[in-house]
Amino acid sequence: MTDEQFNLMMSALADIRSELQTLNQSVRGRQKAPNYQYPRDCYANFDWSEIEATVDQYDDDGACVVRWGGRQFVRRCKPKFGGEIWFSRKEGDNYQRLIAFGDMAQAEALPRQIRQGLQTSNGRR
Repeated sequence: MTDEQFNLMMSALADIRSELQTLNQSVRGRQKAPNYQYPRDCYANFDWSEIEATVDQYDDDGACVVRWGGRQFVRRCKPKFGGEIWFSRKEGDNYQRLIAFGDMAQAEALPRQIRQGLQTSNGRR
C-alpha cells in the first residue's frame, strides 16, 4: 500500500467516524426521557448514577439541574400537585419528564375472580 492510498483510507475513516458521531448525537437527542417514579423521601440522597444521570447544579434543596442523555433537566415542584418533585425539560411544544419523586400509589386488591384465575393458571386452587 502506498502512502497516498494509506492517507486516502485514513481520510475516509475520519469522515466515517465524524458521520457516526453526528448520527449518535442525533439518536440521543431523539431519545425520550423515561419518566422514572420514586418515593419523595428518596430525593435527598438519590444516587443519580442509578439512572445514568449526573448533577450539573445543586442548591440548598439538593440537585436542581441534572443531565441525562446529553440533555439538561430542571427541578420543578408545585404544591398543588401534592408536593411532588420532578425534573423535566421543554421539548418542542411538550415537556419531557426524566424523574419524579412523590407519593407512590398503593396497590389495589385484585377482585376474587381475577385472583382465582391467577391461582388456577399457576396450578393452584
